[in-house]
Amino acid sequence: MTNCISRENYFQVAFVLTRVLNTGVIMSIERNEQELKGLQKVLKRVSGRNFVNLYNSYTGAIHGAAVGNNLVYGEQIGVFDDDDSIHKFIRWLGLIENANLEVPFVVVKMDWNQISTIEDIFTSYSDAGTIIVDFTSLNFGPCAAVLTNDESVYNRGERLKIFGAFDLRTMWTQKDEYTDSESGVQFNYRLSPLVAACVKLAIIRGQVHEK
Repeated sequence: MTNCISRENYFQVAFVLTRVLNTGVIMSIERNEQELKGLQKVLKRVSGRNFVNLYNSYTGAIHGAAVGNNLVYGEQIGVFDDDDSIHKFIRWLGLIENANLEVPFVVVKMDWNQISTIEDIFTSYSDAGTIIVDFTSLNFGPCAAVLTNDESVYNRGERLKIFGAFDLRTMWTQKDEYTDSESGVQFNYRLSPLVAACVKLAIIRGQVHEK
């Protein structure tokens, strides 16, 4: 199987690369920043999910998925990762691991061998309420996403981020228009637009292949 970029995607690839390289959007929080929105759009398309939170780390996505599913300090959570650092992070969040509990999300750790079957992978998890996708193994930089069809999960996860979608709207309008989702302690989980652009192009490239 040989991966390639199809002719119809040439312009999109060239446009994104030119925009990133010429503007230097590394950690942009400008109103017209497009790379995060672009990755969200691609992930919605390939996953069939309506809402996507982007994070600059796998642990950030875990935090967002937990908060999104109302798992807060003192709550119990099922075991989903055997990495000792993740166990420590869960304890830092104040959550209590319980191997007998079902986890309210699934974790997909995406690498270059899986990227060409990304749609099939999402299809296999069609019954999952929330999906965490860790793109860090693509080696563009730490990057993860939380995918869901539940708007409340998305809203709570987005509220967790400083300079997330809600924060940026408030910054420009000087008023909070989303009072149904209250803000609390926030974290600098905003994804780099440069990493987002690279992951987006990796997904586009991986979707087009010859068998």
